[in-house]
Amino acid sequence: MSGLAGRIKAVALDTFASSLVAVDADGRALTPAITYADSRCGSYVDVLRERVDEHETHQRTGTRLHASYLPARLVWLKSEQPAV
Repeated sequence: MSGLAGRIKAVALDTFASSLVAVDADGRALTPAITYADSRCGSYVDVLRERVDEHETHQRTGTRLHASYLPARLVWLKSEQPAV
């Protein structure tokens, strides 16, 4: 291991997981935790594709439109639970 000393220039980490809990103005939870594995928003990926250019969005942000990411989850939440 001593041969690696000073040779490592950077270490990076990325995670695919994101969870969401909607809260009110006082910080009280309005929803249970909605995890990256919750696929109820899957059909809303197509809704997003109708609204934005997926290729351009990917090029600009590095993120695909996918049910595990927050944009589809937020569109789903707005549609399915508008009071939240």
